[in-house]
Order: sequence, then structure tokens, then C-alpha cells
Amino acid sequence: MQNANVLVAGLMLAGSFLVKAPLTAADNVVVQEQLAPGDYCHMKFPAIDPETLGTSQPRLSSGDVIDFYGPCDESPTGADQVHEQKDDDFLSRQRD
Repeated sequence: MQNANVLVAGLMLAGSFLVKAPLTAADNVVVQEQLAPGDYCHMKFPAIDPETLGTSQPRLSSGDVIDFYGPCDESPTGADQVHEQKDDDFLSRQRD
């Protein structure tokens, strides 16, 4: 019985590490970590090159990094990121 308790405790501990373990980083994602069971992640990925924000083929830059919290299926070059980064670019130009 005592061995079974130790085994169950060990499995629970291992399972808790898997929830916070980095996921496979794809699509130029530098860091992807699932924060809770389900579909909520923390990701870091390169920003889109401002010169390609208005094009049909946005390219990632080698400079700025986006620190993103949200759905795990977010794409660094997807429509949501293009929209957000266009807004950020516009606001930063207004401040200058």
C-alpha cells in the first residue's frame, strides 16, 4: 500500500511538470509554454518586419521579440498579429 502511494504521488508530480513544460516550438516561436490545461500559453516570437506588415507575405524581423499570452495556436505571422503590430506601429509613430 505504501509503495502504491509513493507511485501515485510520483505520477502526479510528473504530470504537473508536463503541464508547464515547453511545447514544441514551431513557426519561429522562441518559447512556447502551456500555462494551464486547455489552450492558454505564453509564447515569445520575433516581431513582424514593419516593412512587410501591409503585404500578403509578412516576414519576421531579427530584432524585436513579442511576449504573448493567449491561445496556444497563435501564429507569429497570422492575421491577429499583423493587426496588433500594425496598431502598435501606428501608435509608436504618433508618439514620435
